[in-house]
Amino acid sequence: MHRRVESIEILDDRSIHRRVSLDIAIKPDQVFPKDRELDPATLGFTPLTLLRKEILRNFDLRDRHSQPLPMLTKEQIDKIAADSLILIAEGILEAALPANLEHNLRFVVDAEPEIARREFEYWSWAARDPSNSDHSTWNALMTEDAFLDFSNSLVDNFMLLAATDELPSKRQVLKLSYEEGFIDEDRSGSISALSVVFGWSRKSISVHVPAVSLDTSYHLEVAAPADLEIDAAQLRFEHVDPAGDWVPERVTVGGGLQRAHLYAGRVGSEFRAKAVIYLRRQRDTYLLSAFLTALLVCILLAFGLSRLDDLLGDEHSGQSQTAGALLLITPTLLAAYIARPGEHRLASKILKGVRALVVGTAFCAIVAVGVLVAGYSTRTSRAIWSLDLVVASCIALGLLASLVLPRPTRA
Repeated sequence: MHRRVESIEILDDRSIHRRVSLDIAIKPDQVFPKDRELDPATLGFTPLTLLRKEILRNFDLRDRHSQPLPMLTKEQIDKIAADSLILIAEGILEAALPANLEHNLRFVVDAEPEIARREFEYWSWAARDPSNSDHSTWNALMTEDAFLDFSNSLVDNFMLLAATDELPSKRQVLKLSYEEGFIDEDRSGSISALSVVFGWSRKSISVHVPAVSLDTSYHLEVAAPADLEIDAAQLRFEHVDPAGDWVPERVTVGGGLQRAHLYAGRVGSEFRAKAVIYLRRQRDTYLLSAFLTALLVCILLAFGLSRLDDLLGDEHSGQSQTAGALLLITPTLLAAYIARPGEHRLASKILKGVRALVVGTAFCAIVAVGVLVAGYSTRTSRAIWSLDLVVASCIALGLLASLVLPRPTRA
């Protein structure tokens, strides 16, 4: 693989659209032989990349002329991958693989990632345990990098195989695209997740990069959704072997970006990677206007508290009506900040707490108007008004924090 370029668009609060361009030149010995039971007319199956074992929606594969390419089904791909893994194992052992071990290898290829990972960990345990009946065989296999790297890559991923008309060793450009879910890095119900919805912390999401170790050059471009910006983006690497103590340094960019570009090259096959994207609300007039409106409510409530006796008196009923009218303007002003048609779903999710504060500001204004018309005693009215002012002040402080936090990150 000479070069791999990926572009990620965040579709909503759960999924992304991934576009991938592959610049490849397949060696003759890397083209899988024809399987006469599958398609006798094909020239061979070219391994293009690794994809996660999950549902990929709206999948599309095309050549450099934008013509669709035929590819195998998941069942056919799994069969070829398992056969290849068994061939590698038999080449290492220089003997036929026992039937029970062949079953183990096919199971990892077919199983869901969590189950396949437990099976793979069993292989490592069997290779270290002299009492295991297959100890010597597993030890021979698990100490060979070729077997270890290939089998580990098939735990979480599957190979994409396609039939191409290009001759082996000739460079070609292929394009694929699909939709998949992303990982929400903010644990639901935690304090950090709560601070995200109030805009005090960055929203972090991640996507797996299963094929980064296959590429001589890797380039990932991530576009920020509408109303949001990328505060920072990282490529994080981890060793496939839990005992590994060194990993490549993280690749990080940051600083209020609409598009983030991450690059990596010649990452070893013993590493896997994921991209982590940190998002925040754009520094536009939305939060500033919401805060200034909340501050206006606090000023009106503070002024009203200082003149509450006059406002409640019958001889000052005109002042009371004027104060009530001023306070009732607030919910009208805030309505524009509560409902925003067409807003990106992820932006709406991040601003959920901010909108709750905006609604709280409007409620404080309505409570004050209610005090003016309810006819409570002066003492009761003063107590309610004072509490209302405290709540409105706390909301204004919360919106101020949403306005200034989180601080921009510089890579």
